[in-house]
Amino acid sequence: MQDNRRRADRKVMIWDCVMATAAGALIGKCSVRDISSTGARITLSDPHHVPDAFVLILSRNGGARRNCELIWRDKSQIGVRFIRPAA
Repeated sequence: MQDNRRRADRKVMIWDCVMATAAGALIGKCSVRDISSTGARITLSDPHHVPDAFVLILSRNGGARRNCELIWRDKSQIGVRFIRPAA
């Protein structure tokens, strides 16, 4: 079990999402397994092709989205930190 070094409490959930590049190109489908105000744990079929930064699209219409920075990856999951766009 990993040390809990998180800044915010996570909410356990299963939510189907889509990952895309900043330019809008589809990276792939994924499932959010837990989420907080600062990041998420995501399950996907091949985490090795995920870039270091991407957009997580949380809603079907694309209105809810988060810019993400890849923090860790294993054989089926990744951990991301939500990053705010530069002002």
